Amino acid sequence: MPDIPASTPSCRIAVCQLNPTLGDLDGNIAKALSFAKTAQGAGADVVFIPNGCMAGLPYESLAIEGHPRLGSMDAFQLLAQDFLQAGLGSLQVFLGDDNGDWPCLDCVEGVELLRIFEGRAELLDSMAVARQVGALFISANFRHHDYAHVLEQTAVLARNTSMPVVLAALVGGQDARIFEGGSLCLSAEGEVIAKAPLFEEALMLLETSGGQIRSCDSTPIADTPSPVARMYESCVLGLRDYVRKNNLGKVILGLSGGIDSALVAAMAADAIGGENIIGVSMPSPYSSQHSRDDAADTAKRLGLDYRVIELAPTFDGFKKAYVFSGLAEENLQARIRGTILMGISNAEGGLVLATGNKSECAVGYSTIYGDAVGGYAPLVDVLKTQVWELARWRNQEAIDNGHTQPIPSSSIDKPPSAELRPGQLDTDSLPDYELLDPVIEAYVTRNSSLRQMVKDGFDEELLRRVIALSLRSEWKRKQYPIGPKVCTGYSLAERDMPVTNAGQII
Repeated sequence: MPDIPASTPSCRIAVCQLNPTLGDLDGNIAKALSFAKTAQGAGADVVFIPNGCMAGLPYESLAIEGHPRLGSMDAFQLLAQDFLQAGLGSLQVFLGDDNGDWPCLDCVEGVELLRIFEGRAELLDSMAVARQVGALFISANFRHHDYAHVLEQTAVLARNTSMPVVLAALVGGQDARIFEGGSLCLSAEGEVIAKAPLFEEALMLLETSGGQIRSCDSTPIADTPSPVARMYESCVLGLRDYVRKNNLGKVILGLSGGIDSALVAAMAADAIGGENIIGVSMPSPYSSQHSRDDAADTAKRLGLDYRVIELAPTFDGFKKAYVFSGLAEENLQARIRGTILMGISNAEGGLVLATGNKSECAVGYSTIYGDAVGGYAPLVDVLKTQVWELARWRNQEAIDNGHTQPIPSSSIDKPPSAELRPGQLDTDSLPDYELLDPVIEAYVTRNSSLRQMVKDGFDEELLRRVIALSLRSEWKRKQYPIGPKVCTGYSLAERDMPVTNAGQII
């Protein structure tokens, strides 16, 4: 292992918090070079880039090793030449080690950092680097709900090593995974010295001297946003990056006048701008006037490309071809709507958004090939009670900033209904969401057993009903679009339940 230069009285460190696109090696490298040049212009001696910023993370089964600039030390030598040719040969650039989803406290000694310096790539012991620059570098590509745990572990690491710790983090959405950023600098005593902003790229400048570390930014450290704010921003970030990184341009969604579609529309407008959203109202003979009005109001508030397509002609045509009644007639309406949305996508381009929430998906309260169509589902990991909470938070955020509330209050306040038959309410088929959501939180998110939930005080009859609905719906969930994981436990996609199951285990 090569030596590194002797420590200097002081060292200026630039921490790059980047949002890479998985597989876009040229684009990611160009972005890293751009940030490194900015850091060099700010007087940095050392640049720290988190793990995954070259290839993107997580690459799962995608083969990265064969690319000429990644996968081996020989390949990294080619990468080093990129930095040299960019005029960064004298700047020490460290690429973070892979410690998984949070800092590794048990194996700091011997953990290697990749350094690019003077046109060469070298592996260096992290503690040797720390002695040179005056801080221990770690990389932690965590999700938003891990943040408090990461902060606690990093503080322990700083105190155990008696050394300042610099943590570099990715930011951005990658399919269902959300990296929220929030790169950190902690003193040797475990106190937060600096923190990069959440949900955006950033360059954090630090300076070490005599075993101490300070921030070069005079801006006060911002408070961590509330859980509801972070959940909302995570959903927006996931949607924005899914659209942007897949070059989709615009999105399409059905506007029913209900709370779910209104919230998704607001998130999409925050993510990519209302002008890039096609909102389609598809009223049926059972749609109420207030739902029609609320859909139009939502579109006006958000500046959407708003369209109204009456369902009756197509609905009547199907009923002439075949006698649909009862549940089949209800589902037919949802499937016609799904066909219209996918048809617009085929004709005009754009991503169809599914607007279902975690509560509905957990118990199968969605129509397969109907309201479940689409390529991305922003609320798939958000419980119905959280949907209302997010909507109220977003409206209050608008009020606090002197803006128009994006979501009509009537969409928030009215009883939830799919309006597929006269007088229909969600509670005709499901327990009240105030009862249902705690069961889903326990059964799905925390993976609790029936026996444990009964011990915890849940009504056993309610539990058996909800679990039976959930088990019978697994085949639907396996066909549901992906969406951002924002819960603190298991998402529906992470619980790989069998489709064929007699249900007697409950």
